[in-house]
Amino acid sequence: MVFSFNGIDYMGHADRLLTLAEIRRVLAPGGLFVFASHNRDWERFGKLPWQPPFRVGRAWLSACLHALRALPRRRRLERLGERTADYAIVNDDAHDYALLTYYIDAQAQHEQLAARGFTVLDTYSLDGRPCLTTAEGPDGTASSCWLTYVAQAQ
Repeated sequence: MVFSFNGIDYMGHADRLLTLAEIRRVLAPGGLFVFASHNRDWERFGKLPWQPPFRVGRAWLSACLHALRALPRRRRLERLGERTADYAIVNDDAHDYALLTYYIDAQAQHEQLAARGFTVLDTYSLDGRPCLTTAEGPDGTASSCWLTYVAQAQ
């Protein structure tokens, strides 16, 4: 089963946990579940374009102007966000700052999956490199805005 294009990141925490449990329920033992999720360990997590680290250029300037235009909407939605030890739901640049996006680090995501009957087989950064469960190490985790998980139903 594939949950494509970070779709799982646009629901609340309780719905996310329920969705993971339901996916496990419909998968046969040994079935695979592949999905991508926003990475809370990403070096740009929670930052606006003008907050370091950034590279000055045309794309950066465009992102800054876009963020400035969206500030009123961002401020309204920011109040609806959540930050916990395990995950954060924040307003980011997705769809013109119009959504709240769920971010989770690899370790917490592995724990969510294990608690719902999955064994994580692999985790990959955006460039396809295998990742550790933390941002430490040269595995590309901090530079990857999304992580892809391959989990097997127990």
